[in-house]
This record gives sequence, C-alpha cells and structure tokens, in this order.
Amino acid sequence: QNSESKAVFANVDYKFTDQWTASAGVRYTEDDKEISLRPLVSCGATPTGCDALAFIPDARSWSNTSPRFVLRYMPSDDLNFYASFSKGYRAGNYNARVGTAQALRTPANPETNESIELGFKGEFLDRRLRTNLAIFNADYTDIQRTATVLNSVPSISTLTNAGKATIRGIEIDGSWLATDSLRLDFGFGITDAKYDELVGIACPPCGDKTSPTDLEFDKLAPWTANVAVTHTAQLANGEL
Repeated sequence: QNSESKAVFANVDYKFTDQWTASAGVRYTEDDKEISLRPLVSCGATPTGCDALAFIPDARSWSNTSPRFVLRYMPSDDLNFYASFSKGYRAGNYNARVGTAQALRTPANPETNESIELGFKGEFLDRRLRTNLAIFNADYTDIQRTATVLNSVPSISTLTNAGKATIRGIEIDGSWLATDSLRLDFGFGITDAKYDELVGIACPPCGDKTSPTDLEFDKLAPWTANVAVTHTAQLANGEL
C-alpha cells in the first residue's frame, strides 16, 4: 500500500472585548491511497503455491473539509471559560485481508466525528493550583469495522462503514504546588459510548445482549484516573 495525505488549514482569532474572543478555523484534507495485493486464499500444499496468483491493484481518493469554532470568555487572567464545536475526519481504508477482487475494490469510506465541548480552565492560590474541566458530546458516524461474512468458505473478511455512535463524557485534571518542592498532579475522566446503529450484525448470537446497539463499544475505558506526587530536593550540584 501507498498512502499520501495533503492538507491546508487556517485559523482566525478575533478579540471583540477584553473578555470575549471568538475563533474560527477550517482544514481541507485530501487522501490518496493505492494498493496491490494477492488475495488471502488457500495456495495449495506447496510453499510456492501463491506465486501463481495475480496481484489485484486499486486506488482511491477522498477529501474532507472540517470546521472548528470556539467562543472564549476570560473574566480575569486566571479564569477561562470556553465552548467549542469541531469536526474530525479519518480517511477511507482498504482491507488487506480480502479474499476476492470485488471485496478489495470496495474500501470503507471515511469516518467523521462532530464534537461539542464546554470547558473551564482556572488558576488559584497565586497560581499554585491549576484545574481544567471539560464536558463533551460527540456524534461518531460511518464507523469503520472489520467483520467476517457468516458461513463463508473460505472465510471472507470485510471492512465496512458499520455504524453510528454517541460518545459523552467529562474530564477533570489539575496540578497543585503544595510547597516549592512538592507538587501533586491528578486527573479523572468518565466516558459513555453507545452505538446508535450497527449494521451487518444479527442477534443472537450477541452474548447476553438482545440488540446489536447494546454491544459494548470496543477499546473504550469507561473511566480513567491518575495521581502523581513529585518531590524535588536541592543538591549541591543540581536537583533530585
């Protein structure tokens, strides 16, 4: 495979009062992909059995324009409230484990993600305490998923735009400089993701779920947390 991605972006900030600032940005992306492979099939009993298979070539191009808007309010130098809307994009993809030319030449189309975020950043106690808070909601569409065609012999793998999902969450993190040599860092986040649509899956079998949209979102941590303590000691020639 060969992949080439080109993009151009611009962003403008406009401060219309001492406290209010608006930002607007846009990104244009163009992706070109080429692939040439032998299908993943049985090649016979000899190690060189695949040598007789012809390479299947294909090429695709995708483009996307993604905007971003932010409204920021700073009542003081230590406080920052903001609201943002942004759109994300992931290029289309080939499935390199296909068994037929037709499956190769039907790659998955791009994914998109539209996100709204409300947040707050603040500094307190003479800037010794910093905190960040964010609440977000994302609409995730044209999700790319790999699946195996049921009852296919040999097994046929497909890569399709299988679904839509809504992802919501809240995150908070901060840093407290308790003394000049002791710092505490902390963070906590909760994420809830649910499929709104998931095609190509029949229930049963879905374990204890009755609908494909009840399946758990893969590779997602429902919550995350971290705590770190740093103590800095002065030495004769440096710090420990």
